[in-house]
Amino acid sequence: MRVALLSPPGRLPTVVYDPGSWWSELVGLGMEPRRLNLNAAWWKTLCSAPGAEAAQARSGTMLRWLSHQDLRASADEAGRGLEALREPDTYGTPDRFIRSVTPLARYLSALNEAQGDLFFHIDFGVRVSGLDYGDSRALVSYARRGTPLSSLISAALDAISEQVDLVIMTVSRPEELLSALIAVRLLKLRQPGLHACLADHSHENFTLATHLDRLRTSGTLDSVFDTIIEQKDERDVLVPWVAGQLADGRTIRGFLSGAPPLRPVRQHPPVVIPPSETFCAEPILWTRLSPRRCYWDRCSFCALNAKFSDPRSPSIQSVAGALDRLQAATELGYHTINFGDEALSPAIVERLSLGILERGIEVRWACCCKLEMAYTPALFGLMRAAGCYEIFWGLESISPRVLRLMHKDVPGLDRARIGRILREANRAALGLHVSLMAGFPGDALVDVADTVAFVVETLHDLSNATFNLNRFMLLDGSPIMADPDRYGVIPEPATGDMPFRRRYQLNEALAGETHLIDRELPKLRRRLYQGLGWDRIGSGPGVETALDLHFFFGQGSLFKQSGGHRFANPLRSTEAAA
Repeated sequence: MRVALLSPPGRLPTVVYDPGSWWSELVGLGMEPRRLNLNAAWWKTLCSAPGAEAAQARSGTMLRWLSHQDLRASADEAGRGLEALREPDTYGTPDRFIRSVTPLARYLSALNEAQGDLFFHIDFGVRVSGLDYGDSRALVSYARRGTPLSSLISAALDAISEQVDLVIMTVSRPEELLSALIAVRLLKLRQPGLHACLADHSHENFTLATHLDRLRTSGTLDSVFDTIIEQKDERDVLVPWVAGQLADGRTIRGFLSGAPPLRPVRQHPPVVIPPSETFCAEPILWTRLSPRRCYWDRCSFCALNAKFSDPRSPSIQSVAGALDRLQAATELGYHTINFGDEALSPAIVERLSLGILERGIEVRWACCCKLEMAYTPALFGLMRAAGCYEIFWGLESISPRVLRLMHKDVPGLDRARIGRILREANRAALGLHVSLMAGFPGDALVDVADTVAFVVETLHDLSNATFNLNRFMLLDGSPIMADPDRYGVIPEPATGDMPFRRRYQLNEALAGETHLIDRELPKLRRRLYQGLGWDRIGSGPGVETALDLHFFFGQGSLFKQSGGHRFANPLRSTEAAA
C-alpha cells in the first residue's frame, strides 16, 4: 500500500504542518507514508519562467498573460527571492529580509494587474474571482473544468509525479479546498484507481464540520474525494482504518465518522513527519500538544470547538505523549515548534515546561494562551527556561463589558492586571502576539479605540511584540449563531451549502455603533501601526509582505528568537540599513 500525504496549493509554505499521530500508526503498520509537497512545487512553478511556460503550454491561450517578457523576468526574480528565504543570512537584518521579499511582492502584484481571473496572495495562494467558495457545487463545477488554475496545478504536479494508492489530504482554507479538488481530479486522470481521502478540513476558524448535514445531501465533495473524515479528532483512528481496508482490497466511500469495527490501535513509538520543503531558513513544525478541544470552550464568537467530536479538553496526563512526540521531532531536526492548540491552560503549560526541562529537550517553542490570573512571573520564567520564545494572546478587547458579552471575562483580570501580565511575560524574554477584535455585537467605537490605545501604551516599550486587529465574523457553529436573537444578530440566508462566514444584520440598537466602527477601522489599524512604530520600517509592497511574514508566518519565529533589530521594536531600534 503506497500512501502519501499531499499538501494542496495554498498559503506560502513556511512551516511543516503535523498531520497527526496517524502518521506514526501507518509507519508502525509498515506502510511508510510519504509527503508530496504540491504546495511548494506550485509556488516554485508560479515563480519561475520555465514553470510559467509549462503552465502556459498546458493551457493554450488561457494563460497568455504569463508570456509577457517583463512578467517572465519578474517571475525569475521572485523565484530567486523564494530561494533566498531558505538562507540564514537573509534573516541577518530586517532590511536584508525586506530586500529578499520585495521581488516576490512585486511579482504577485504584477500577476494580479495582468489579469482579473485569479488573485494571488501569500496568505491563501490563489483565489478565483467571482467564485462562491461557500457553495460546494460551485467549487466542484469549477474544479472539473480546464481553467488557468488547473493548468498551473497540472504543471506543478509534473514536479512531484509519484505513483500512490492512497492520497491523504488536509485543507486549512476555502482556497485550499478548491486546489485540493482540482489536484485530486488531475491525479485520478494520471493514476486511475487512486483513492483520495480528505482527512482534515479544519484549521482555526475554517471547518466543514458545521456543514456536514448539507454536504452529505449535496453529493458534491464526496464525488471527488472517495472518503471524507468528518471530525478532526477522529482522523488518527480513521486514516489507518481507511489504509487497512484498502490494503485488504475492500472498497469504501463517503463520509466517515465514529468508530468502525477496528483492531485496537497499537502504541507505536512516535514517528513525526520528516521536514519537507518550505521557504524558511529552518524546518519549523506546526503541531498540537493535544488532539482535543480548547479548555475554555465559552467564547460566544468562536466556532473552533465545533470541529471536535470529543467533548473533553486536554488533560495533564496527555503531556507525556506530547513530550514523546516533541523529543522525536527534535531528533528529526526540528528545533522550532509552534503549538497550534486553540489555547493551552496554565496547568498544561507548566507541566509541558517542567517535562521539557526534566528530559533535557533542546527546543524553542511558541503557544497560544488565554489571559488568566494564573500567569505569573515564576511561570513565565519556567516557560522561558524550557525554550518558549513567544505566546499568542487572544485579548480581543480591554472593555469588561465587551468581554462579558464575549463570555471571555475572568474575575479579577482587569486592565491593570492584563497590562502587568503582558509586561511580565516580556520581562521573561518572551515575545508576544496580541489578537484584538472589533465590531462584536454590542461593541462600541469608544471600546475599540480604548483597546487600541491600551495596546499601544502597553507594547510600545516591549520587545518582539506584534498584533492583529480583526473584524468580527459570524461563524456557523458559534454560540452566537446558535442563539442570534440573544446577541441582536439577524443572520441572512446562506447562498451555499458550506458558508464559512455568515452575512448578517444587527438590530436597530446595535447597528449604528457597528457602522461607526467599520468606518473608523482603517484609521484604528493605522493607529496601531504608527503608535508602535511599524510605519518607520518603510512602505511599498515589499515592506507590507515582509511585515505579513514577520507577523503571521514562520519567518516571524526566526526574528522573535533574537533581538537587536528593527523588528524587535521599531520605536527603539537604531539599526542601520544593511
